Amino acid sequence: MNFDFLDDQKQLRDQARKFLTEKCSPRRCASVLDGKAPYDKELWKGLAEMGFLGVAIPEDFRRCGRRSSRLCVIAEEMGRANAPVPFSSTVYLAARRC
Repeated sequence: MNFDFLDDQKQLRDQARKFLTEKCSPRRCASVLDGKAPYDKELWKGLAEMGFLGVAIPEDFRRCGRRSSRLCVIAEEMGRANAPVPFSSTVYLAARRC
């Protein structure tokens, strides 16, 4: 069995990785940890503008499996970047339907 991502998922991964590499430096992560803000609001807004927060919401309800793999791709990159945003509590829990 081939467990590799499909080409469109790899493209999504590359877009997320590039965005997070440019916008989520270790210094920004540390400023959230050391500061009073619960998350990086500017980064969160950028993620929304890129469409990454909508990966768990289907265009139509027949594509649940494919949507899950897109969510996996974005979640992996969020963890890789150690992104200080409420992605799991918002996207995994609140937007997940199937």
